[in-house]
Amino acid sequence: VDDDRHQEVLSYFLSQIKDGLQAKEGALRGIIEDRVREQGGRILGWAIGGSIATKVLSAAAQELDRIDPENSSLREGFTSWVRLQIDRIETDPERGREFTQAVTSVLSHESVVGWWGDIWLRFRRMVEADVEDPQGRTACLLRDALARMAGQLRNDEVLRQRIEERVDGTIGKALPFVRDQMAEFIARVVSGWNAVEIAEKLELRVGKDLQFIRFNGTLVGFAVGALLFAVLRLTFGINAQ
Repeated sequence: VDDDRHQEVLSYFLSQIKDGLQAKEGALRGIIEDRVREQGGRILGWAIGGSIATKVLSAAAQELDRIDPENSSLREGFTSWVRLQIDRIETDPERGREFTQAVTSVLSHESVVGWWGDIWLRFRRMVEADVEDPQGRTACLLRDALARMAGQLRNDEVLRQRIEERVDGTIGKALPFVRDQMAEFIARVVSGWNAVEIAEKLELRVGKDLQFIRFNGTLVGFAVGALLFAVLRLTFGINAQ
């Protein structure tokens, strides 16, 4: 309403009504003449039914033309009516419920659901076909959007700082939850292992290090034993067995 978009909606409906009157003029003329004949008799209907139908259709067309101009008083009245309805929806709980129920009943109608489903299916097929084309509209839009974003980030220090702050804040808020979830996941997985599985997994992870430790342990043990043997032999002359 602030951007006068509701007037575009009104203009669309007015144009549809005008087109409908022009397309159905013959049928409407016949209906009016029949109505005059029912109320005034055959003679009166024969005499003035056609002229009354012409006047009615002309008056309807003139009324539509009177509403159509952008600065017409009726358009201003339409704006006032729309704003009044918005205020009522926002301030009157009962009116808000009525509006919600009306919208829900329309959107949940089987014909509307089927119509939306058909639109979504057509749109999805169109997007899927366009995405597969490297020169398609979707690919071009994404490339242009990413290029503009990259250029703006490269040249706008304030924007970079804002994004960094948002990312830091989001990660900071998510870390406690992620930490707890990871700890619970690890504990659940490890609790399901048996001793053999744990030994195998440790062997796979640190196998080379364990072999190095074993080899070093053998060398160190040999060196210490040889040293003790030499010390005892030189000191006491005892042949250590």
